[in-house]
Amino acid sequence: MDISLIVKDFKDVEDSLAAFTSFETLSGDNQYFCERCNRKVDALKGVKIRSLPPVLILSLLRFEYDVAQDGRVKNSSTFPFPLVLDLAPYREVTGQVAAAAIAPSAPARPPSKSVDVSSGEDKVSLQLGPDGSTSDDTYDLFGVVIHRGSNAGFGHYHAYIRDVGQSAAPVPSDAPQRDESLARFGRWFDFDDSRVSEIPVTTIAKQYGGRSECACTPPLNRWALRSLHYWQTCWCTASEKRPKFSLPGWCRLPR
Repeated sequence: MDISLIVKDFKDVEDSLAAFTSFETLSGDNQYFCERCNRKVDALKGVKIRSLPPVLILSLLRFEYDVAQDGRVKNSSTFPFPLVLDLAPYREVTGQVAAAAIAPSAPARPPSKSVDVSSGEDKVSLQLGPDGSTSDDTYDLFGVVIHRGSNAGFGHYHAYIRDVGQSAAPVPSDAPQRDESLARFGRWFDFDDSRVSEIPVTTIAKQYGGRSECACTPPLNRWALRSLHYWQTCWCTASEKRPKFSLPGWCRLPR
C-alpha cells in the first residue's frame, strides 16, 4: 500500500495521517446529492484503511509548486517519523462513521516513546513509536529514501535500509545515548551509489528535516522511489513469513 502524506503545516507523520483519515462534514452549500433520496443531504466524507498490507509505503510530499518562483521548491521543514508506526487509529472500525457524525474529529494518537540523540547544538529526539506492541496494527520501519539538495530540480538520492535478516543488533558504543531498547531495530546501512556503510539507528533522526538533506519523495511520479518503507511487525517477526534477501557480491561490506 502506498499513501501520499502532505508535509506542509503538519508536525509529523502521525499528524498528517490523522488529517488524511479524519472525517469532514458536508453541509449547507456543500451538501452531498443522494441518488437514492434524489435530494441533497448532510453527509460525511473521509478515508479509512479497511485492510492492512504486509508492506506500507509512505510518500512524503516535500516538493511544492511556488508561484513566486514559478517552479517546484523543496519543503525542508522538520517532519519526524517513528521507527514503529501504529495504524490502529487510522483503520476502519464498525460504528466509527456513526460516532463521527456526532462529533467529527481526528483520530486519537497512541502514546509513544522517544530517545534523545542530540549532538552539539542539534537538539533531536529519535521517535521510537509505541512501546512493546506487536499487534497486527503496528509496522516497523525498514527503509528511508533521502534527498540531498535544496532544490527540486536537482540533488542526490541515497537510502537507509535495515538488515532484514537480523532482528536485533548491539547498541553502538558511540551512540549519543546507549539505550538498549534500540537493539530491537536491527542493523542499518546507508546505500549511497556504490558505497555501502553501516550506520547507527540513531542516524535516522537526522533525516526528519530542518536542513537540505531529508527524507522525501522525488518530484516526478515516474521515478519509482518512495520515502518511508514499513513492514507489518507480526509479519516480519514470524520466521516463516520473513523475506529472505542476500546482498550481491559487488556491494558486500568489507570484513
